[in-house]
Amino acid sequence: MQQFELSEELVSQIEGLIKADNKEDVSKLVEPLHSADIAEIMNELDTKEAQFLFLLLDEEKAGDVLAEIEEDERQRFIDSFPGNYSQTFRGQHGHGRCRRPRG
Repeated sequence: MQQFELSEELVSQIEGLIKADNKEDVSKLVEPLHSADIAEIMNELDTKEAQFLFLLLDEEKAGDVLAEIEEDERQRFIDSFPGNYSQTFRGQHGHGRCRRPRG
């Protein structure tokens, strides 16, 4: 397996797809990546772009990604979501699972 290396080109590609609201292609790009690599990408995105990417992840991977983010940054990221999301994430990120509100 080839080791992941974050590139400006990948970040720019993801940013462009997010700006185009292209959920399918963003999902295809990040789906095979390890949770730590996705967290690294999210760190390079602005808050709204990181939220967009994060909400495309399945519950298990979302929880794993949160676990890869440093505690202070993780809390800021969780708090950046509207109230119903941040309340759902709070306290669950340490369990490897993350349940997003349905709606």
